[in-house]
Amino acid sequence: NHPSSIVSAEVLDVYCSLWGKDTSAILFNSFSNEIKNTSYGKNVLEFITLNKNLKTGDRYVDFSQTNIYGKNIKLSDYNGKVVLLEFWASYCGPCRQGNPDLVKIYQEFKDKGFDILGVAAEMVKKEWIDAVQKDGLPWQNVTDFRLDKNKASLIYGVSSYPTNFLIDKNGIIVAKDLTGDKLREKLKELLK
Repeated sequence: NHPSSIVSAEVLDVYCSLWGKDTSAILFNSFSNEIKNTSYGKNVLEFITLNKNLKTGDRYVDFSQTNIYGKNIKLSDYNGKVVLLEFWASYCGPCRQGNPDLVKIYQEFKDKGFDILGVAAEMVKKEWIDAVQKDGLPWQNVTDFRLDKNKASLIYGVSSYPTNFLIDKNGIIVAKDLTGDKLREKLKELLK
């Protein structure tokens, strides 16, 4: 109702990943040019541009970010494996609570063709590295230090943490947000 208001742009910036690409694009397109060129408008445009509306059955979209040692890691490095693309954050209570079980699942299936790529919504390198070490996460973790505006999160439309995508050996997204026994059962099925 107020396309010339900076508040409208700020609200859309906060909720675009929750509302999705299509709704966000409609709202963004109603903004005045002045509002589109604010930092909020630019954030929304980046979301609309990067977001791929990925669903179960779609092929994964590749990206590259740096790990805790500063090395570039690409999702395509995992081609031929079943990979859990795990979006999380050091400050996310449910993420941290779920990590011990995720470590057990990783240990159980890692020698059968399974791996995990963690994508962290972080801003402070020390907090991220401390969480990886404290939780004993043995898989690669990457970030671009843009918090919830992490480019991989924008591509995959992540609106809350933890969120994950299970990708099969052929690069197809076969499930979303599996944890615990449901993840174990799906891995048994995929890694026969």
